[in-house]
Amino acid sequence: MKVSPISFFIPFINEQAIIVLSLQIYGDGTQTRSFQYVTDLVNGMISLMNNNYSLPVNLGNPEEHTISEFAQIIRELSGELKEIVVEVYN
Repeated sequence: MKVSPISFFIPFINEQAIIVLSLQIYGDGTQTRSFQYVTDLVNGMISLMNNNYSLPVNLGNPEEHTISEFAQIIRELSGELKEIVVEVYN
């Protein structure tokens, strides 16, 4: 099974920011992701389990950002202005 680097983007791009000469983005960079802290999700689940609410609830983060935006943020935070390389795949 082939695993795409997009499925584990944050560790992948962080490693590149530290070790590799450039930051690689697979795809065109317009893919979006929303991230949240695991503790926020767990606290939300515990809160739901401890009350009588029975309707559907979205515990995710509705704010999405593109992969390109994240790469730019990581690039700036790393302190090294490495080239961002876009690798389009099919």
